[in-house]
Amino acid sequence: MKTRLDRFDAKVQNTLNSINKYLEREQMSIEDLHKRLDTDRDGGVDRNEFIESLQELGIQGLHRQDLGSTFDALDANGDGAISVDELGLYLKGAQLTRAERENMMPQRMKDQINNEIRDLFKVFDTDGDGQVTAEEIGRTL
Repeated sequence: MKTRLDRFDAKVQNTLNSINKYLEREQMSIEDLHKRLDTDRDGGVDRNEFIESLQELGIQGLHRQDLGSTFDALDANGDGAISVDELGLYLKGAQLTRAERENMMPQRMKDQINNEIRDLFKVFDTDGDGQVTAEEIGRTL
């Protein structure tokens, strides 16, 4: 089964797998890891923060020489900082399929999402015929 990690070279894949194992072992969320890496608290993790903070965590299997290329791989928008969303793209649950993520989601959350989607659909379905046309979208926006 292909994962999102398959697009990266072996060194980056190994680094990301080591970080994933650390997150599981420490029962740490992506958000918590991002906070630990973002030492200046500006909302983004720059290259230096990424390299230094990961080394300080003492994660087994990480090699300093591979952390720069891993940073580049995670910085999806190329702005020189990794956001919590960018970090989450390739770590932990991001590698699960949609069905696997849905199965892990509490029913209450699934119901809330479905209700919000239904409500949004009603906003766009201005003539109430159960279909949303491009015209209706255009008028609503």
